Amino acid sequence: MAIENINRVTVYFVSAVGRALASGHDARDLLGETHGTETDMIVVPAGRFAARFFNPSTSQLGHFHQKLQTYEVGRYLFAADREALEAELRGRA
Repeated sequence: MAIENINRVTVYFVSAVGRALASGHDARDLLGETHGTETDMIVVPAGRFAARFFNPSTSQLGHFHQKLQTYEVGRYLFAADREALEAELRGRA
């Protein structure tokens, strides 16, 4: 588990190594990993998502996102890399 505070945002970094993520159940598993950590944002490397995750016909992205919404993980940000992520978070102070 890697948790860091970047510009007053508690960020949970999901490992780049592991099984492919694709479902609402996978999102719930990630939420379970962050339970009790006061995480504001979960960062998932794009390479961890299943091959068809971003294909609209599968609805995988929608189910995953909906589960995060249900449990009120309120910050969403797509960033190309860690440097871009940190720049965005610094700009949101």
